[in-house]
Amino acid sequence: MGGMAAFIPSRRDPEVNAKAMAKVREDKTRESQDGFDGSWVAHPDLVPLCKEVFDGVLRHHPNQLSKLREDVSVTAEDLLAVSKTPA
Repeated sequence: MGGMAAFIPSRRDPEVNAKAMAKVREDKTRESQDGFDGSWVAHPDLVPLCKEVFDGVLRHHPNQLSKLREDVSVTAEDLLAVSKTPA
């Protein structure tokens, strides 16, 4: 499951909305290509966009379990190394 997008659309400001939707599309496209099967959303207007992106990758498959990320190696120590996160 992908993460929640950091950008929220605005129903009052078309320019802000367009920028937010473009950023969310970019983020969800990356996640879907990385093997995620779906995403959390913080705003109901993001559901159709996320559904479109993930449906485009999944097509008729329920998940991407067959997509292995051989380029990624994570250990238990990596998952616990909170001090190494940039935030």
